[in-house]
Parts: sequence; structure tokens; C-alpha cells
Amino acid sequence: MTVPPHAAISVHVHRRVWERDGGHCTHCGASITRSQSYTDLATLDLAGRYRYTVDQLRLRCRRCQVLRGNKPGMISSALRDGIIPPHWRELVWDG
Repeated sequence: MTVPPHAAISVHVHRRVWERDGGHCTHCGASITRSQSYTDLATLDLAGRYRYTVDQLRLRCRRCQVLRGNKPGMISSALRDGIIPPHWRELVWDG
């Protein structure tokens, strides 16, 4: 699911999601700094509909967001940036 534009998620909601999830990716447990959670939208993932509330968001590291989404643009930039390995297809997950 596509992450909404940054402006659509308030700073207050960002902070509450980060605090609720303890500053860790809810899939792999990687630590995410508070500044990353505000600036790297790949760390936020919609759990359901496009509602920009704390209940509809969860913290995800960029690697997990890319591998969950399996979107061509996200994959190519993550490969270029070294976020995912060349054998990324076997790591893709859904959930």
C-alpha cells in the first residue's frame, strides 16, 4: 500500500506512532531514530485504509517497507542505495 504524502501525516501522529512502536520496525525490530521516522516515509506503513490516524499507521524500516511493497521504483532505489541485496525477490513478504 502506498504511503501518503508527508504533509498528510501530522507531526503529532508521527510522534505518537514512533512512541507507540517504541522506535522499532514492527516487522524486523530494527531501531529507527525519531528523526528518521519524521523524514523517511518508508518507515511509516498503512495498516488498513488511507486514514492518517495513529491506529492506521505502524513504524517500518525502509528495508521492510520496500520488501513488503515490492514496487519497481522502490526496489530500484533500494538496490542502488544498498538497502536490499541483489537476491531481494526471495525476501519479499506480505503483511
